[in-house]
Amino acid sequence: NESLYFFSRYLPMHFVCERVDLMIHHCGSGTYHYPILHNVPIIIIGTGCYDREEVAYRLAEIEAAKYLPSPVEDPEFLAKFKKTVDLYFHDSQFIKKKKIKLDSLKTEINKTASDFNLKETIEFAIRKKKTMKAYSKTGAI
Repeated sequence: NESLYFFSRYLPMHFVCERVDLMIHHCGSGTYHYPILHNVPIIIIGTGCYDREEVAYRLAEIEAAKYLPSPVEDPEFLAKFKKTVDLYFHDSQFIKKKKIKLDSLKTEINKTASDFNLKETIEFAIRKKKTMKAYSKTGAI
């Protein structure tokens, strides 16, 4: 049913996550971050790509998302996918647990962001670069 989903090649992720009840994605670079920030439940579909799989496994391990292996890897993928989607839309306790986990991750993200001092970090990198140049000119490296 086309009224139940929407596909677009590009939409700002904050815009999308403010308007959806469930995010289904493949854990691409940064994609998983937005549903966490907006407390949107997540289903991650495996791709077999190492970095994506590692993040997906970790989010599933801490029960913040549901991970399903790639359809190529699992012949029962479609049945498991349907069952998982049904769980998200019909089990309020399941959703409540996921949202609690997502909220704790959002708190961690916000704390990390507030603790991060960009100016200090850039100045540190510049100092290190100057030190490295000085050592390389003296032959110490």
